[in-house]
Amino acid sequence: MIQKEARTPKLPFLDKKFRSQDLNDNGCKPKTVWFSKTPLKKTALASYPGSGTRLLRHVLELTTGVLTGSTYCDKQLLQDFEGECTDDETVLTIKTHEWFDKLKYEKAVILIRSPYKSYASLFSHQNGQDIGRGASKVDFDLKFKEFLGSLFDMWRYFNEEWMKDFVGPKYIIFFDNLVQNPKNEIRKLMAFLEFEYTEKDLMCAAKHLKAGIRKKEYEDIDVKQYFTLEQLSKTEEYIKIIETMATEINDIPHHIDRDL
Repeated sequence: MIQKEARTPKLPFLDKKFRSQDLNDNGCKPKTVWFSKTPLKKTALASYPGSGTRLLRHVLELTTGVLTGSTYCDKQLLQDFEGECTDDETVLTIKTHEWFDKLKYEKAVILIRSPYKSYASLFSHQNGQDIGRGASKVDFDLKFKEFLGSLFDMWRYFNEEWMKDFVGPKYIIFFDNLVQNPKNEIRKLMAFLEFEYTEKDLMCAAKHLKAGIRKKEYEDIDVKQYFTLEQLSKTEEYIKIIETMATEINDIPHHIDRDL
């Protein structure tokens, strides 16, 4: 296997004041992140678009010191993730939004976020003029109903396909749980990935995660207002289906946050 060069992450998503004061005061300076020196099991990081993969990838890299990869090669994301264009045994996980490439992987981490938040995040990403703020209320008023109608069943379909059809070991992680209780969620994820870490790295990764969460303009918009009554009813049905499947896989009860 080709040995790849060690890198130091830029972490541009962090607030500069937070990074220089709080993180450094606690000894949480950005660490060197590298491609694995030994082959790892090819592990999918599967998620419906808009589920928060970017934040989770940063957390994984800071906890383990190993780069995460992607089945894509997004030049913009390559500025943040040195492993973005890599999908081999040198990266910890491999990002995918596809449901037809499951046979490529030995294990899978399935990241799930509320469909309301996922749809809003995806819409904002596709329609926002300012990448830091995303789409505006005007954008949602003009375009969101049409956007939703074109992919309404996709959130359920994607998550159901991965949970039902992926035959290897799989672990479900919910974005809201990660945000609310990062240390606990990271510990469980590390156990699934069978990867060693230090408590200091865990603490620092959790601090980075908190620093990386910035409220976007679209998060003040009640996206449920754009759903028809039938769509709201079906969404609740879909959420219950996914909750039940996730509970069976992780063997603990799961609840998807309906709030926005």
